[in-house]
Amino acid sequence: MRDITIIAAAIPAAEVKDGLLVVPAKEIEGALDGLKRLGGFMLFDISAVDRPTGSPAPQPAASTPGAAPGALAAAASAPASAVPGAAPAQSSAPAQPCFELSYRFMDMREKAKDVLTLRVIIDRDHPVVPSVARLWPAADVLEREVWDLMGIEFSGRLKQERILLKSDFVGHPLRKDFVAPKRERFPSPSWDRKAAEGGL
Repeated sequence: MRDITIIAAAIPAAEVKDGLLVVPAKEIEGALDGLKRLGGFMLFDISAVDRPTGSPAPQPAASTPGAAPGALAAAASAPASAVPGAAPAQSSAPAQPCFELSYRFMDMREKAKDVLTLRVIIDRDHPVVPSVARLWPAADVLEREVWDLMGIEFSGRLKQERILLKSDFVGHPLRKDFVAPKRERFPSPSWDRKAAEGGL
């Protein structure tokens, strides 16, 4: 993996926290444009986590020399609890309810093909970020999936439509406050026969 601090210096408003690149939601388009200009990165995943109580995200795993390649978390330092005499680690997770949106890129210029994670903290009451499908065409279906399951809107898209759930589905099932609708029972021939005989 290329030096994360050098990558961060080339991306507007980016900070290195817990071994990840963190940028403000309003700066995401410029940040990903900066990453695009660096070259060699391939966007392969966009995911989100709902944090209604602002609970901290898990610390990234530590890296060791010669270890197998992994996510950018492998470039982070070991948690303080694992280092004798070190001060407790400070979490970068916000205290307010939010969504954590993560963009993951594979560094195609490195033989190890390590993964770079760029994280955005989004207001849970107004979950809107700019679409980056113009910069990264692969983001088109990934943004649709995040909206479908989590309800985060991507502004600037020509059309926002579901990709995994039915078009008439109500709600976003990966939100912590989602209440699943009552399951329908689909009749079968044996079920119909029992109903006709008064067995149900």
